[in-house]
Amino acid sequence: MNRFKFSLYILFAVMSFVYMGCRKESRGTDLNLSSSVDIQQFTVGTSQGKIDSAKGAISINLPFGADFTKVVPNIALAAGATVNPVSGASVNLTNPLQYRVINGNIYKDYTVTAKEIPAILLFKAQGDTGVIDESARAIKVVVPPGSDMTQIKVEVQLAAGASITPASGTTIDFTNPVVFTVKTATASVNYMVTAIDVNADKPLAFLGNYATGDAITNADEMAAYRWMATTYPKTEYVSLNAIKNGTVNLSKYSVIWWHEDATQTLPDIAFDNKVVTAVKNYRAAGGNLLLTTFAARWVEALGIVPPFKGPNNVFGDPYGKQWQDNNNNWGFSINKDHAKHPVFTGLPLTPDKPYPVVYLLDKVAFRLNHCSWWKVNEWGGYVDAAGWRAQTGGIDLAGPDGSDNTNSNVTIAEWVKSNGNGATLVITPGSYDWFAEPDPATGAPSPANSYLPNVQKLTQNSIDYLRKQ
Repeated sequence: MNRFKFSLYILFAVMSFVYMGCRKESRGTDLNLSSSVDIQQFTVGTSQGKIDSAKGAISINLPFGADFTKVVPNIALAAGATVNPVSGASVNLTNPLQYRVINGNIYKDYTVTAKEIPAILLFKAQGDTGVIDESARAIKVVVPPGSDMTQIKVEVQLAAGASITPASGTTIDFTNPVVFTVKTATASVNYMVTAIDVNADKPLAFLGNYATGDAITNADEMAAYRWMATTYPKTEYVSLNAIKNGTVNLSKYSVIWWHEDATQTLPDIAFDNKVVTAVKNYRAAGGNLLLTTFAARWVEALGIVPPFKGPNNVFGDPYGKQWQDNNNNWGFSINKDHAKHPVFTGLPLTPDKPYPVVYLLDKVAFRLNHCSWWKVNEWGGYVDAAGWRAQTGGIDLAGPDGSDNTNSNVTIAEWVKSNGNGATLVITPGSYDWFAEPDPATGAPSPANSYLPNVQKLTQNSIDYLRKQ
């Protein structure tokens, strides 16, 4: 065989091998890439799903009161297609659920999201719109400050065919959350409705002359701060320096409490023009103040009282000079004209002196006797409590323990909310003591102050009262 014929033979053999290989491959299973994997219809009862095939998404609105954990969809598919979960299977649509459609050699996933058709379209209390949480069947509405929570008028807009009990237009006592029942032709659902005074929903501020709450060095102030932060989780520490630097927005707080135990004269920064102006603006916008112990002296700088009408009897011992009064428990007597004031609610009266007393400090506890009150009958030209009220604009709520009224000293006082300004409370007696100092001779811890719960209760009453102003 010559070389040319041999080459033709080899070429023919290769072509035959390739041809036979191709014929053998063609005898395998053909790929089907043209079948439909679209969901053509997705229904639950009379509810029709909205299908977005391009995005693989289906949304459906279910009737009010439907059990989302037991939904039975009916699904229409193209010929030859299957779906998982299968049509007619009970599924949980509380959260989005994925369906997979398979047809031939291809598949497609769909995400199904279900929502409930609401029955309550709008809920108002005292004219303010509430927030409806359908998943929790709860409604929260924040009402104007100072609202009488026992007389809150509700307005409710409902979907066609729905009713609600109590009815729209009813005046409700919202001292505690109230259950409202919504009914339709197919369901009856209870909603827990909570109305909250706008100030009660705001955070509180504990004011101090330290960078942070954790940096407080005065034991009395630290004890007060820790109690507040525990009792009111929304408490935020605010430094006087932050106010001066403009790095804090005071308007977000319903109450600012300053308990100053360290300095009788108050720190210089408290009289800084930027600080005073910011706090004055806070009050002018309706903000409320609680000033205790030496902080009561701030009322003059803030313009709450006229010049020279702040506390005129300020005294106390320095740390290391603490002592016991082994003969007397200490407290205050409530002015009989204000015995029912909310700040005194729940405080036990001890009628073992000429006039009932609320005790705050146990006789065995070591104390520094820090006071910042008004001496009425001897100094300041007041003459008596009536003169003090006329010259300061305040309300004398309490005096020293055992006194029939406040003609001698004013120890707890209020300046009510007026002309847009927020309210101010001051608590000033030496019995208002958060921390019993150790024995100065031995360093041993002081005996416990058995009346500390009264200090806490008085403070909590005061804060809660101010939050409602």
